[in-house]
Amino acid sequence: MASPKTYVAIPAYRDSELKKTLDDLFSKANRPEDILVGCFVTCLEDEKELCFPNRHPNVKVLHTTPGNLFSISTCRNLALSFLTEEYSYVLQVDSHMRFEQGWDDFLIESLTAIPDPKAVLSGVTPGYRTKNGFEEILTHLNDTMKILTYDHEFALKTFMHAYELVPGMGGGND
Repeated sequence: MASPKTYVAIPAYRDSELKKTLDDLFSKANRPEDILVGCFVTCLEDEKELCFPNRHPNVKVLHTTPGNLFSISTCRNLALSFLTEEYSYVLQVDSHMRFEQGWDDFLIESLTAIPDPKAVLSGVTPGYRTKNGFEEILTHLNDTMKILTYDHEFALKTFMHAYELVPGMGGGND
């Protein structure tokens, strides 16, 4: 059986850290050959050398210049442009991140251990700092990851409860 493939979406706005993020992503993945990264990069033409990722067969890039798009949601969506059905997992990250060794297997194992097919892993990404040429990750991935599950019945009850509280909008006495 083939290994599951992971798609990583990265929107980047004039970020010189994107190259380092991609280098770290691939160098610390256990299975870099099973990862495709889609980047949506916003930068000026004269910033391309600084902000554009190095050529890599598993990185695809769309580009625009500042002022053309004003929504991070649109930029995230465009970073997903190269996603196809062959990818079993999707990861959305910032353009200025560092990874832990084996991050790809760790996230897949964490997600597949949850007995809910609609589970989502979410969290605050670990920070990092560079000091004297060395990078230090400030928080361990295990400490920042949260597990979210979607409960349709609970969500429906919560939505309907909120809906009924608005005067003139629900089934109560208005």
